[in-house]
Amino acid sequence: LANSQIYLERNKEPEQKLWISVLAKAFDDAFNCTDVNAAVEALRWIRHGKDFNYVCGMAGRNPDYIRDIMLERAREREASL
Repeated sequence: LANSQIYLERNKEPEQKLWISVLAKAFDDAFNCTDVNAAVEALRWIRHGKDFNYVCGMAGRNPDYIRDIMLERAREREASL
């Protein structure tokens, strides 16, 4: 199973890797950025961004699943503050 996951990652199209990086950057901005404005903007985009679904689709990811994971993480972060 681990080898098949590595195989799948290596065989992604460059464009798909780019869109996965966009999602990763949003996640990083939302949860690891020390700039509060950047974190708020990232969370706003995840919650309400018109192109969030498009980006997830281009990344080969389910937007509802990704949004749910990110928002659950946001609730955990807010609860810890």
